[in-house]
Amino acid sequence: VHGVRTMAHCEDGCLPSINLCIGEGSSEWFGIPHDYIYAFEELCKEKGVDYLKENVWPDAGEIMEKGIPLYRFDQKKGDFVFTAPGTLHWVQAKG
Repeated sequence: VHGVRTMAHCEDGCLPSINLCIGEGSSEWFGIPHDYIYAFEELCKEKGVDYLKENVWPDAGEIMEKGIPLYRFDQKKGDFVFTAPGTLHWVQAKG
């Protein structure tokens, strides 16, 4: 559904996940490697945000300004997305 968002999170237990797009539209994915989770937490602290307790949609520009690697791509129908263990990620359906 266009505009539906999954806020920034790691999977339960920091487990990996596999996601298959079965809808007609695409989804835009954002991800930060596990090695940079502490840098992301520091950015959140600076902004007074606790991403573990609040719904957070991170600002890509702010993340890149801090030198934190950010993966950004579109997932189309039939595409699988694998998130590695501990990968912080968030997704928006583009419809």
